[in-house]
Amino acid sequence: MRPTGNLWYEGKKYFYELMTDSRHGWFDKFVQGFLLVLSLGYGVLVHLTCAMYKKGLLSVYEAPKPLISVGNITTGGVGKTPLVIWLAKFLNQKGIKAVVLSRGYGSSHGLNDETKMFKEILPQVPIVVGKNRKESIQKALSQGPVEVFVADDAFQHWSLKRDLDIVVIDSACPLGNGRLLPRGILRERPCALARADVFMLTKSDRVQSTQRVRERLRQINSKALIVESRHAPGRLRDVFTGNVEDLNFLKKKKVISFCAIGDPSFFEHMLEALGVILVKDLTFVDHHPYSETDLRMVVDFAKIENINILVTTHKDAVKIIPSRGIFQGLTVFSLDIDLKITQNQDEFVKRILSLPHH
Repeated sequence: MRPTGNLWYEGKKYFYELMTDSRHGWFDKFVQGFLLVLSLGYGVLVHLTCAMYKKGLLSVYEAPKPLISVGNITTGGVGKTPLVIWLAKFLNQKGIKAVVLSRGYGSSHGLNDETKMFKEILPQVPIVVGKNRKESIQKALSQGPVEVFVADDAFQHWSLKRDLDIVVIDSACPLGNGRLLPRGILRERPCALARADVFMLTKSDRVQSTQRVRERLRQINSKALIVESRHAPGRLRDVFTGNVEDLNFLKKKKVISFCAIGDPSFFEHMLEALGVILVKDLTFVDHHPYSETDLRMVVDFAKIENINILVTTHKDAVKIIPSRGIFQGLTVFSLDIDLKITQNQDEFVKRILSLPHH
């Protein structure tokens, strides 16, 4: 279930449905035709920009330390953040001093929801926020020793040289309808995947087989390593007290969920897999900044249904902590989403460790 009455939300939802061919009315076809014209112009601009970088007309910055890029070729919801967290944890466990570079999309006061979440999950790994990656790198180097950079959402950051280019692909929706923004969800044409060193297939457990996706990727880039992964429920924590509960705590309990992530249906799927009785699922636009009205609407739903347990994602939980008073009398849990690599982990690790960290 999705909240109504928010024009921004409804508008973004409508255009996303057009981009994913979920609407088929005559007016929708007209708007799609207009979006197609815009996407053709967008495609020309992207092609010219890439060509200028390739020919050396635009400069490419090379960091003094190895840089791992984690990006995607489609918009939102592919699962980049859990992979960035996985990489940061892995490097930290190996004693390699890593710094995460975040663009900080939708940030307020320098930190967005993903950045706040990352700082909570792995506080010992520095994270530098900024649109200018060169400035972020230089800032990180001035603050302490660095052995490797992990750049979040950097596949389209052509001005930045990377030593390992990881592209995250949603196994269930790898390339959308094959069209560029804004007619489709592609940021670049599929041929751009030839730049990748590693393909990380996420949500592989949501499809019967990844064979077709793998074959398509090999046609575009036969040299890149293909790694498969799934997302699994991690820590279940009370948002306001910090108390951690066993995942079985929610089994057969009636709950209401709410989230503002790129793929809300996946969060619902994860809760149902835990045996939760999901009475209502309230979804907002990705990175949505919750207002008091939004949160009171969630609470009102809970009161109407006589539900006293709410569940959200960690990414959303960091945004509602200042609004504790609104949730009085209710228990609000955040559920971490962990990345589990299911295929080619050894080779993936080998590629990471082959970078000259020292």
